[in-house]
Amino acid sequence: YLDSQRYDLTNGSVIDINLSSGKVVWRHNFPDQIMTQPLTVGNTIIVAMGNNLEAPKKYWNYAYGIIALNMSNGKTIWIRNMTFTNIATPAYYNGKIIEPLMGGGEAVVLNATTGNVIADIYTGLPTTLSSPLIVNGVAYFGAGVANFSEGNESSQTFSFYAVNLTSDSTMWQINFTHAGGGINDVSPAFYNGIVVTGYLHESVYGNPVIVG
Repeated sequence: YLDSQRYDLTNGSVIDINLSSGKVVWRHNFPDQIMTQPLTVGNTIIVAMGNNLEAPKKYWNYAYGIIALNMSNGKTIWIRNMTFTNIATPAYYNGKIIEPLMGGGEAVVLNATTGNVIADIYTGLPTTLSSPLIVNGVAYFGAGVANFSEGNESSQTFSFYAVNLTSDSTMWQINFTHAGGGINDVSPAFYNGIVVTGYLHESVYGNPVIVG
């Protein structure tokens, strides 16, 4: 059924809409899909570009990257091309952007003003849709790898990371032995010293678990 859809017409756009009139102020089109929520930093909009993984690969454009746009006119300030697709919404802290990459087994830290790469944080786990939570200069997100077929789960590893954005290095990593999926999808939350995330127990089809 997916092959019957017009994925060949799919591209990405960021649109500025006047809240009073509903009219489009500017539109910036991209060669691939915008999979992330726009992140605003001052007069800059940060978005990331990649493929919808449910679309047939023959429609993928492989135009991956993180882009900064001028809020006033939609023009590109900088673009940082990537080897892997970008699905997780980036996070901002103290002049830096952190973005986990889908398929790369890493999270990239960029200079928010120039787009230059500051650091690559290697996780070794390529499946990451978890948008980072930042608390007091530490970014928290999940990642994983799995080879699933219904009733037959194998080669699965799911972990949760804390990355110090001052030193641009991993502070700690927790492996969830019984996680069968989800921790690499969930965006964490924070309350009173506790970071909360979730996963499915032992299988992608299993019971949901919330952990703090």
